[in-house]
Amino acid sequence: MMIFLFNLYQSIYLQIITDRKRININIPMTLCQQVTQSKYTLTEAITEDLILLLSSSSKNNENEINHDILNLQESRINDLQTHKETLIRELEELNRKEPENKNILQLHEDRIKDLQDQLRANQDQVKEKDEQLKAQAIHIQTLLNQKSIEAPGAKKPWWQFW
Repeated sequence: MMIFLFNLYQSIYLQIITDRKRININIPMTLCQQVTQSKYTLTEAITEDLILLLSSSSKNNENEINHDILNLQESRINDLQTHKETLIRELEELNRKEPENKNILQLHEDRIKDLQDQLRANQDQVKEKDEQLKAQAIHIQTLLNQKSIEAPGAKKPWWQFW
């Protein structure tokens, strides 16, 4: 029966140990005495401290990340505020220049109307010239036709060139 209990204890102990790593450490004797006098074993105390250490380092990492995020947010807020101030200044400047811009716009509109009137006048002149050219072409054609009708076979001798 004793062998059975020993084998059972050994198999249970091996199962517990298999998911753990055995380490050797050197700690001060006073610390060792304080741990043995407390309710913890050395293994439990070391395990708890390692967990505490890792969780605090992850909290430090989280704190650093949060700090970096806050710094980025602050810089972004500052950038947006400066951009806002720039836009406000530009808007004020545009509001100040608004009467000047209206005058300039009115001058441009007047100039456009003048140019449109000139364009219409030029188009009328072109139409008038076209009509005159057509009339001249018709007149020249009629003159040529009259000359050919008046003297179809009357040619001057070759020695009379005037």
